[in-house]
Amino acid sequence: MAGPRDDGVEPQPGGGLPGDPKGHPPWEWEEPTLRGDITSWTLAALWGGSPIAIKQSLEGNHPLRVGVLRLAVGAAVVLLQAIVLRKSLLPHGRDWLQLLMMGLLFAGHTAAVHYGTLHTSASHAAVIFGINPAIAMVLAHFLIPGDRLGRRSVAGTVIVYAGLIVVFSRHFSDPGVEVTGDFVMLVAAVALAVRQVSVARLSQHIEPVKIVFWEVLIALPVMFAAAMAFDDGAIEWHSELLVAMIYNGVLMSGTGLVVNTRLLQQFKPSRILSQQMVIPIFGVLFGWAILDEPIGVELGIGLAIVLVGFAISPRRPFGVQDEQPEDAADDEEQQAEEREPEEPAEKPSEEQAEQ
Repeated sequence: MAGPRDDGVEPQPGGGLPGDPKGHPPWEWEEPTLRGDITSWTLAALWGGSPIAIKQSLEGNHPLRVGVLRLAVGAAVVLLQAIVLRKSLLPHGRDWLQLLMMGLLFAGHTAAVHYGTLHTSASHAAVIFGINPAIAMVLAHFLIPGDRLGRRSVAGTVIVYAGLIVVFSRHFSDPGVEVTGDFVMLVAAVALAVRQVSVARLSQHIEPVKIVFWEVLIALPVMFAAAMAFDDGAIEWHSELLVAMIYNGVLMSGTGLVVNTRLLQQFKPSRILSQQMVIPIFGVLFGWAILDEPIGVELGIGLAIVLVGFAISPRRPFGVQDEQPEDAADDEEQQAEEREPEEPAEKPSEEQAEQ
């Protein structure tokens, strides 16, 4: 039998690993906590500011080169975390192939999100970027054992995104916005959704710091080669670029990705993803505060609809336990009945014994 791994995960009997689709028993997550929910909501708010920081950093710079800088800063920060926390970064066996695929996927996402943001408005980038949690929740329903969406969760998600459509209805009718940028941002959102579900699976047997380090490190040379192939210019350094590198490089790619991966490891992924559906709201607020983008009545109406969606959804914030889908609850009840031991035969009374 294989020995214990240096990332703190014990192999299961038979050579399987926790989180492996073939592993038994099914995955288990921690109960929701106030600290976990506050961390998730804070991270969602910070992700809302990412498209604004990208938009400012692209002033005079090619998107691929900015992406390379972001990955380089992020890799350095994750490496520093691994050193401080004394986490091993050496992959084991088949982990190499999984991490290689994650790195290539992350390279595609990084290139798409920077190129798409260049060719659309910050508000458009924020709302399309914010679609990824809904896509990831659907993927998690089919790809993550035990993380199934109930009817109330689906209804709440649909209502939340109806509110987001209202918020950005004026922006989508703006003829000045390029369709190409929106389409590329949609590709970036889909890639990020696939990544979210993938890291939720991998983190069951690979340390989150190790996952993020290798996906960023593998994406870095891929992005660098693409930048050299499609752009022969130099980086134009300015204060907005430096601020963006601190925000997106240090805070988001270096720290936010690790924190998000750990949340997806510890708690039910669909819960964390449902809390990230507010990313576009924070994105448009940051755009208004930093880029002076106007906000109309659509935002107020859209926010009200979003609140209704959260009220309907059973995945409550602030440490309240998630409700299970109705069909999953029925399955568990049936299994519990099957496990109930048969009642022992009634012990004969003393009179019956004497007879």
